[in-house]
Amino acid sequence: MASLLRSYNSALLRRPMLVQCITAAVMFGAGDVIAQQAVEGKGMKHDIYLDQAVLTPAGVLFFYASMSTLEGKWEKAYERIEEAYVPTLVRNWLVFIPTQIVNFSVVPPHLRMVTVGVVSLFWNTYLSVANAPLAAAAAAAEEAKALAAAQALAATQPSVDGVAGSGDGEKGSAVVV
Repeated sequence: MASLLRSYNSALLRRPMLVQCITAAVMFGAGDVIAQQAVEGKGMKHDIYLDQAVLTPAGVLFFYASMSTLEGKWEKAYERIEEAYVPTLVRNWLVFIPTQIVNFSVVPPHLRMVTVGVVSLFWNTYLSVANAPLAAAAAAAEEAKALAAAQALAATQPSVDGVAGSGDGEKGSAVVV
């Protein structure tokens, strides 16, 4: 197993785009097969229920947690999830439950993957657009916090004449480093 992981890591370093595309395809395909096997013979209702009641809530949670982590702000993940989880989950249900009902009842089996793929393209675009303001707000909050800390530090630093600076940028005052 360790040699397999080393080989994968090596291939990932040599050809990151290709290996990531192949990995995504394998994971998507494996997830689809597992989901189909888990509900085989139980009909459309159980398949949609499994997807929307079990897998989707976990997927939305994972999306916001991983985006926070990948942006280097894992400590803000809880806040982002708290703010965006429920609205995103409800919107997902409004999009995918009707899509899957139509997909399983009207769309021929050989076109079902394409149908979900097209809807997923738009859904993933929506997720990126919805995530951008959250990331921007977190970045702005961090910037404001850093600016406030810098201003507080500047206010406590002695000026050239030995008196603590007012922090208001008076002419003639300088910070001694």
